[in-house]
Amino acid sequence: MRINSTIQGSIIFGWGPVPAFGMAGAAIATVLARALTLAVALCVLYFREGLLAWPWPGFQALIASWKTILRIGLPVAVSGVIIPVALGLVTRIVAGFGPAAVAGFGVATRIEGFGLALIYALSSGISPFVGQNFGAGRMERIRQGLLYAKVFCLAWGVFLLAVFLVFGRPLATYFDDNPVVVQTASLYLWTVSISLGLRAIHQVVWTSLNVLGRPYDGLFLESLLAFGLWIPLAFLGARLADIGGLFCGLSLANVLAGVTSHVWISRVAKRLRPSSD
Repeated sequence: MRINSTIQGSIIFGWGPVPAFGMAGAAIATVLARALTLAVALCVLYFREGLLAWPWPGFQALIASWKTILRIGLPVAVSGVIIPVALGLVTRIVAGFGPAAVAGFGVATRIEGFGLALIYALSSGISPFVGQNFGAGRMERIRQGLLYAKVFCLAWGVFLLAVFLVFGRPLATYFDDNPVVVQTASLYLWTVSISLGLRAIHQVVWTSLNVLGRPYDGLFLESLLAFGLWIPLAFLGARLADIGGLFCGLSLANVLAGVTSHVWISRVAKRLRPSSD
């Protein structure tokens, strides 16, 4: 991160013999920084950790490895695209209420994302925990860990609800003083925050299913949230009760997705068996 920032600053604003490239410099700097980071990472993996080997494994072994990787990686990659696409479609529905509503929606979702940062960290952190215990055949530890994670998600959701109810409007005002923007953002935070605990459970379950070798289950749940619940309920809510109804639809979608994810992972956890890989 520091390398990226240093290179960006040097190329955007100029430094010594390096001319200032302005906004174009941001793109150039990002490419250079990531290439340098990749080179350093490969050197560390090869020379210090000894984790890279170059012998040719044979075409059949290579295809088998690719199949194993893609069996998990492909549905996970598709799942990662679903939510941004769905948010774009929801934003299109919000756009029917004017540019200020779109701005308010954008402000609110950024604040919401910051509030859910701890959940994303939990989601990432639970992956090695679930994977290690799955490989070791410690299924009871997985079930216990998932239970603790879901309880934490609900507790964090209650905390965010309290924070957004009290500070939702001041937080929105910090980003924009337009009354419509502030009102839209505040309304979103007050309405959708009710469902954030269950939205968090959905996130943790999705990650856990991927690690347990059930990526298509995770893909189904992500598709259900995005296309089966968010978009139709947001559209229906907007038609029935304007933008407030739209946000109620999103909140209800989070609740339904969270409950479905809880039931889904509970059933999967009961049937867990050690990995055969």
